Amino acid sequence: GFTDLMGKENERLYRGTIEEMINLLNQLPQSAAMKTIAGTDFDTDLPQGIVYETYGGAASETDLLNKPITINYDEGSVLQIQHVTYIAGGPESTTLEAIEEALRNAEEDDLLGIIFHERNFEEEPERVEDFFRLLQEYEVEAIAVQDILEEY
Repeated sequence: GFTDLMGKENERLYRGTIEEMINLLNQLPQSAAMKTIAGTDFDTDLPQGIVYETYGGAASETDLLNKPITINYDEGSVLQIQHVTYIAGGPESTTLEAIEEALRNAEEDDLLGIIFHERNFEEEPERVEDFFRLLQEYEVEAIAVQDILEEY
C-alpha cells in the first residue's frame, strides 16, 4: 500500500507515499474533500485534512456501542468512532443477537458502528435482510460517519 514509514520502499506491496496516494485519489470525481479514514500507522501516515477515523473490526461488545473520542497522532488528531463487522469478518463478525442486545441497552447518544460489504448481500441475503429488519424494529437511523462527527 501507501506509507511514509521509512524502510518500506522495497517491500512488494509498497505503492508510494501518502502524498502520492492522495494525489491519486484526488483524480477521482468528487463533490467534497476526503475527511474520513480507516487504517494503521497514522503517526506517520495521516494525510492532511483528515479529521475523522473509523476503527475496529473483530466483534467486541465494547465496539458495538460507543461515543466519539479524540485520538492524537504525531501527524495530528482525529475524532474516532468504533465499529465491528457483521458477516464480512467471518468468524470474528458480530452476531445479530449481539446487535439486538446492544440496541436494547443503548443510551440515546450511543453510536452503533457496524460495517459489512456489498458482496455480503449476494452471499447471505437473509442475514442482511434480518439486520435491516432489526434496525427498522428499533427505529435506528443510518447516518454517514461525516454527518455524525460534524456534530461533535
